[in-house]
Amino acid sequence: FSNFLKQELLSNMLTVHVVREQEVIGNDIFKRLKNTALIDKYEAYQLLDNQWEALKVDLEIIQTEGFAATKVVDPNMVLKKKSGKEVEIQEGWMGRILPFELVQQTHLKEALNSLQHNENRLLEITATYEEILEQFTEDEKEEDTVNEAKDGFVNAAIIKQAKQIRAESKKTAVAPESYEAKILQLDKLIAEEKATKKQVKTAEATLHLQTKTTIEALTDAQVMELLELKWINPLVTALNNLPKTIVDTLSTKIQALADKYSTTYADVANEIKQAENSLANLIDDLDGNAFDMKGLNEFKNLLHGK
Repeated sequence: FSNFLKQELLSNMLTVHVVREQEVIGNDIFKRLKNTALIDKYEAYQLLDNQWEALKVDLEIIQTEGFAATKVVDPNMVLKKKSGKEVEIQEGWMGRILPFELVQQTHLKEALNSLQHNENRLLEITATYEEILEQFTEDEKEEDTVNEAKDGFVNAAIIKQAKQIRAESKKTAVAPESYEAKILQLDKLIAEEKATKKQVKTAEATLHLQTKTTIEALTDAQVMELLELKWINPLVTALNNLPKTIVDTLSTKIQALADKYSTTYADVANEIKQAENSLANLIDDLDGNAFDMKGLNEFKNLLHGK
């Protein structure tokens, strides 16, 4: 199926009949699934339909503007409010056909991984802030280093106190786990966070411009590789996942049935019998007139199945 799509969409991208092509691919999917009863062919077709609109737009642009359109980068125009009015301004660039993210994942992976590493570190720092705040006692949360909502820190106050603690620590060592130790830890985190944010901002801007330059300098072979990653791989992967989805759904339903009937009829009957015996034994402890006792005795016989 992957080879079929490459022929239809890549080799024939300049001549393929865009309006009819979805039907052509859909019919091919139906044909391939003809003898696979467990898979709903319309569910498979829906996977194609989910991706077709974006693919169709790409094909129409290429057929109208030529293959060179794949290497074009356009200004990314967005609406912003300025002086109470909405105005259109440029925020970076975007590929006319090729998404920046895809190009970065394929051709600028090292720079992308470095950026993501720093972004993940910022998330870790935020999580550490929360952990330290949880360690604060109620009295410590009343300090000016904690904000009024008691859900975060006041950076300026942290930095100021940390400076004082360092000066005093030359005479008296800071005890581990103490309030002072927490302030010093927070001060280091604040400094690291500030530096990391600056690195992220610079790296984002650099990577963005690198991506623009990379797209504009792509070879035809590289473009074809990226188009395959954008148009074909996601659909093929989604179709290949259908059997797993079916098995997982069946497994979930079977497990639900197993859980529903985990207590068997024999278990229930045994519990009822035990309850009846316990009740019958309690009857022996009761006392009353002859009429009452006769009735209780009959009830006891009933519980014992006599």
